[in-house]
Amino acid sequence: MPGSRTRRPCRRGQLHLERIRQAQLLLEDTDTPLEHIAARVGMGTAATLRRHFTRTIGTTPSAYREAFRTPPAVASGQPA
Repeated sequence: MPGSRTRRPCRRGQLHLERIRQAQLLLEDTDTPLEHIAARVGMGTAATLRRHFTRTIGTTPSAYREAFRTPPAVASGQPA
């Protein structure tokens, strides 16, 4: 029957989402520059990461980092 099977993301889409997830974690937990994050997750350049991240998450990597950044005192278990 048409439309009765569940659609799964293609392999390329899964890889794209995994790269974005990795970038999210690095943005939350490190001060690593965006250029380095892009290279590390396989997006090549900061511009490419910015474009794909914004389309997927709905905000820029910089805004995401600011909003979801774990404060160093909280991350290390030290009182603020």
